Amino acid sequence: MNKQKTFRLEDKHLPLDNSVHAEVTDLFYDLNYSHPDWAELAHKFPNLTRLDLNYYGRKEPNRIPDAQLFINFPKLKCLDAVAQPLVLTPEQAPFLQHLEEVNNVLITDAISFAVLTGLPAIKSLDVRLGGSAVDLTAAGKSLQKIRMVLMVADCVQLDMSQSDKLTHFSLIMSDCCAATRLSLPASVIVLDIVETAELSLASELPNLVHAKLSPCLPEVLKHSKQLEYLEVCHFSASSLPQWLQELPKLSHLSLLNPELTELGDMGGLSALTELSLKLHHYYFDQAYTFNAPKLTGLLNAPALNKLNVTLSKQTKEISSLKALISLPKRIELKLDVYNHIARSDELNKLQGILQNAELTAEQRGHYWLLLLGIDKPKKLPAEKLDARFHLTFMEAKYSPLKSLAQAWLRSRAQVDAERSPLGTDSVLFICGKSGFKAAELKEKAAELGFSLSKKLDSKVTHILLGSNPKQTAAIDVDQHLIIDDTVLSQWFSADAPKFLQQTSAVPMLDNVLDMLRSPDETSHLVAVTMLEQGGITSEMQLPLFLILKTTDNKALRKQIQTLLAGLGDNLFQLAVQDRVTFDGKMRGLNKHGDPIGEGAVYKKLKGLNKRWGKALCDEFSLLYFNHFGEGLLWLLSQKEELALRQQAIGALVEGERLNWHKGCGFERMLTLGDDDRRVKCHLYPNIYLRSDVLHNIKAPLPIKLPSKTRITELDLHNCLLGELPTSFVHYVDVTKLNLHFNHLSSLPATLATLSKIEDLDLSYNHFDEFPAVLFKLTNLKRLDLRRARQPARGVFNCHYDENEDYLPIRAPQAFRDAFPECEILEDE
Repeated sequence: MNKQKTFRLEDKHLPLDNSVHAEVTDLFYDLNYSHPDWAELAHKFPNLTRLDLNYYGRKEPNRIPDAQLFINFPKLKCLDAVAQPLVLTPEQAPFLQHLEEVNNVLITDAISFAVLTGLPAIKSLDVRLGGSAVDLTAAGKSLQKIRMVLMVADCVQLDMSQSDKLTHFSLIMSDCCAATRLSLPASVIVLDIVETAELSLASELPNLVHAKLSPCLPEVLKHSKQLEYLEVCHFSASSLPQWLQELPKLSHLSLLNPELTELGDMGGLSALTELSLKLHHYYFDQAYTFNAPKLTGLLNAPALNKLNVTLSKQTKEISSLKALISLPKRIELKLDVYNHIARSDELNKLQGILQNAELTAEQRGHYWLLLLGIDKPKKLPAEKLDARFHLTFMEAKYSPLKSLAQAWLRSRAQVDAERSPLGTDSVLFICGKSGFKAAELKEKAAELGFSLSKKLDSKVTHILLGSNPKQTAAIDVDQHLIIDDTVLSQWFSADAPKFLQQTSAVPMLDNVLDMLRSPDETSHLVAVTMLEQGGITSEMQLPLFLILKTTDNKALRKQIQTLLAGLGDNLFQLAVQDRVTFDGKMRGLNKHGDPIGEGAVYKKLKGLNKRWGKALCDEFSLLYFNHFGEGLLWLLSQKEELALRQQAIGALVEGERLNWHKGCGFERMLTLGDDDRRVKCHLYPNIYLRSDVLHNIKAPLPIKLPSKTRITELDLHNCLLGELPTSFVHYVDVTKLNLHFNHLSSLPATLATLSKIEDLDLSYNHFDEFPAVLFKLTNLKRLDLRRARQPARGVFNCHYDENEDYLPIRAPQAFRDAFPECEILEDE
């Protein structure tokens, strides 16, 4: 905004002084309480060409334009009001000779409308038409652009035909409007009409190029041979009108929420290159649904190369959308689900997979409708998914359907294995990546007498379907026997169990398990080598899985993947092949040199909960903790009284002490830091723990434990506690409670139920005052209040210096008098 030519008039400028601002041409009127005469304003701003009474989009008017305005500002070119009545008479026209643009005014009579539209310089209008005028006629010849909101209940004719320079016309009819006849000049090239009542377009528009209509589609447009863009909203009919095919230049057609049974034959639209179908409601997407019209007619549009389809999440009658999967390759399809970006991307990917797959038209259409009818893969009806469906998406490496495909493969492999096991007359073809090495398969083939084939031909009897298979279209799902690594592993083991899989090998198994559980990678390498020769048992699967996911040794990782191939259930196999790891970086330092800690482990397990399954995530949490001393918070945060959780809690019971701190896994966050870091950790525990996903995590104390095991010491120090777990009230035998290094700011009154407490550590917390409930702990003999308040924030650091605003928490004299034998530790 040029300060030399514009001025914002505010209340602070009143009363006006005698200075004259001849340089100001644009005035933004922002007065609220007092309004000077127009003559006084004209004296101060004699050269105004623009007056904005709608500054910053003000909803309430602060000045209504009247006759005196125009008399005092004869040079005015642009007026912006706030939908206030503008009354004009022919006598005022001489003062309006320079007016070119008027916005946001309300016209309530036919004379004012005629005067305004007939001004010699007027080019652009944005007006509301109200009142009770029956006929409105535009009188001028200079008007080029007009936007009107029609609110006249009795208006029966709107005549713009004399404005022969008019090129842009926009009309919105409000709910109160009656049937209206509209006449426009032939000069109009852009037309925008939103009607709520019947509108009759009485004029042919031979130069029309761009039209947006709702919900009308006047037949008179068949004469608009220059029309290139047409958008129609809420058009209701059995199909599109036949006369559309008479528009030789129509290249873009957009249908918003059409209520059509079918599109109809579009073969005559020779110039149509882009079609947009928006089958949703803008405001009520969750409650309002649309029936999609039959789309087969669009396949005949000869030049169509782009199709945009926007669906509602609740679009009904999806069978009519079957044509979308049969589009010629020259047509680029873009699918959107309104307000659901992820689902939009998913549908586009699915459509691309199906179009490029070697499928019959019937299969392609059937699969497409199945996928359109659900919003999540888990909702797909398994009984309707055949082998070809799964093979198609396995080859496409489509991850969201991977678990369904694995479940199907496991079931199919078991059935086919029973039909015909591998024998001397069997020919096996490997399709995809198997967990078995090629050398091992050759050795087994020679040993058991079956043959291996490098190509899928008529001699193949069995197909080992691995990950990322290719050329699955060549698989005869009715003739070929399809197996997986699990079945193959079972066949090999049943035929000749390896020495570690025999009952006589129990003592050696214990040694191998000890090596797998060792922190020493050398032991892991030795154990894996033994397992490659001697085979593995079910007890070894999880220890191997832990090494697989936590080692930095890529070669070792590949060895273990081969060993675990085909073992466990579907989710276990998915996890084995999953590239997600918990390698050494998870237990190292971040870019700032701080320990990464528990938060990263919890966050990863939370993300894997659906992919691996909750049971495997829980098992992994306990294994990881036993090996690295972290990762148990995932299991402790589960609400269910799981047997595995009870096992983990048992590891935290040390005699009569429940060491909850040990299970929370935050020890390294303090022990690996210096004094400065410790102070920062005290001030910002959420930051130091990198706990963007942990600050609301609650690990409830076991309720039944104190009834089975006497607990006299409860260690909750450094457990990221902002409040005490409610279940602490069951630990009534506790005599020692350690709450050191949390961020507690208060203690609940229910703490008094632990009346046997003798030793209480509240150091390094966030208290603002001495907790009153401590007066009720009558057996208290030791109380630690050191650093019980948050550190003070200095300019360059945080500190505990009393000379610089740090206020220690101290026991009041009343407490000291009540507990004379209690040892109180406070800041010095």
